[in-house]
Amino acid sequence: VYNHFGPDGNYLHRYAKGFFREDQHTPWGAAIDFRRREVRDFFIDNALMWLLEYRFDGLRLDAVHAIEDPDFLQELAQRVRQHINPARHVWLMAENEHNQASLLEQGFDAQWNDDGHNALHVLLTGETDAYYADYAQNPTEQLARCLSQGFVFQGHITRHGTPRGEPSGHLPPTAFVLFLQNHDQ
Repeated sequence: VYNHFGPDGNYLHRYAKGFFREDQHTPWGAAIDFRRREVRDFFIDNALMWLLEYRFDGLRLDAVHAIEDPDFLQELAQRVRQHINPARHVWLMAENEHNQASLLEQGFDAQWNDDGHNALHVLLTGETDAYYADYAQNPTEQLARCLSQGFVFQGHITRHGTPRGEPSGHLPPTAFVLFLQNHDQ
């Protein structure tokens, strides 16, 4: 996971304080300081190690919406594409609660589609509490929109009164990972 460490059992802060920002926190603790060149290089070199030395076929980046320096994601994708033979496709997948379709135009192949999961969950369980409330009205229509256009929320206003997402209908279906369950739900 390239944007956070678990709050329990994480001792990196003791040995590499410079990796973290004391002024910025995530739900998992101090944010990783991607403003620093040596921190960026460490994570990019690590990603390249998995792809080049161990021949992984892809990487999933968790909760990228919590990365305060989004240009790090562009740099990581660019460096991966530069170092991997174009004949060998490597998948770069992001989990991004903000539905930023623009990530998929900057070197990433796919995003977890939480909208699809949430609409399906409401349809199958009837649960409409917490973040499922945004999917309580017309979940069948929302699922259809998700299947045909990618995200349900493409700049639409959520129940919190704020816009969420970017237009995604121009992206291929393979750009969206639709799932019924994952490690978070």
